[in-house]
Amino acid sequence: MILLVVIVVLVLLSQRSVVPPSDTVEPQPNNQTNNNTSDKDGLQLYRNEEWGFEFWYPENWRIEENSVRTVSSKFNLILTPMEGPYQPLSPILLNVVTPDFGNYTFQDLDKTVSDINIDGVAGERYDYKLKNVQRISILLPLDDLRIILGAGKGYEDTFDKIVSTFKFLSDIKTYRNKKYGFKLEYPKKYIIKENEIHWDSEEGVPEDRLEGYRYEKPVSPLFYLEFYSSSTRKYPEIEIAVYNSNDLNIDEWIDYINKGVKQGLIYEGRYISNAEPILVLGIKSVKALSGCCMECIINIFTPRENKIYDLKQGGSISSPQECPSRFNEQYRCCLQNEDVFNQILATFKFL
Repeated sequence: MILLVVIVVLVLLSQRSVVPPSDTVEPQPNNQTNNNTSDKDGLQLYRNEEWGFEFWYPENWRIEENSVRTVSSKFNLILTPMEGPYQPLSPILLNVVTPDFGNYTFQDLDKTVSDINIDGVAGERYDYKLKNVQRISILLPLDDLRIILGAGKGYEDTFDKIVSTFKFLSDIKTYRNKKYGFKLEYPKKYIIKENEIHWDSEEGVPEDRLEGYRYEKPVSPLFYLEFYSSSTRKYPEIEIAVYNSNDLNIDEWIDYINKGVKQGLIYEGRYISNAEPILVLGIKSVKALSGCCMECIINIFTPRENKIYDLKQGGSISSPQECPSRFNEQYRCCLQNEDVFNQILATFKFL
């Protein structure tokens, strides 16, 4: 089934004139100063500010944007030589796709997998055969989507030039989540992980946890977005959680959580203290402290559409002398990654 999907998409991408090229993103002439101009001889620049990338490609090739639209493809382009025989599969393509499609497209193919790093972004390269034709594909993360770069046999040199000149336009990436309706910006070097939480069934819940499960479910976490500064980090340094609000206002919701903690029905680390009112995007919100066991977490709770959005900055309880970063006197907390947290908070927007 996966193989069939790959074949269909690649064949569709080789078709023409389904949708005209975009008027807003065009190949750019080589008008930039470059100390290594000989490296760009015979090449021209393609820049796409909407999706945040650029690369150089041969002057005697053409680019066609969004030749076909599918549910899984958010943006695509095909690169073909201006002269030469028709190719049943696109010589070189770029496809911005949904995470599910990106993650599972190559899963069942007989392939060789290798790690690759493009402009500081870690991805995977796949070498495989499709319809008895040798192909190369590279899978990269792009915010909450994926980029697939692919090429067929005979075009490896051109593909390598494109890959070697491929750049993301900023050290800042944009994350968008349509399901929960928010977006934000964060440093490109950070690794993000998404975790959906399901509370659909009591099956498997231990008997001694059922009462707590039933109490917490109406205000349960639905989704976590975790930020790691490196792959060796065991725990996230910054986190965004989305909770059910159970039709409670922000103060009632906090009281409900704290009541459950005091009764031993909710994990003690969720206890909320030092609450103070603030405004986030013009919405009455609360800044507070949570955590346990020498951990301190600064929380920004913002209600919206029967949900509570919680932006969390991690830290540890310590003295000023023991804190290598900024020490928060109010909470007696040694805060981590404060600049990054402030950047995320400043760019956090509801869609």
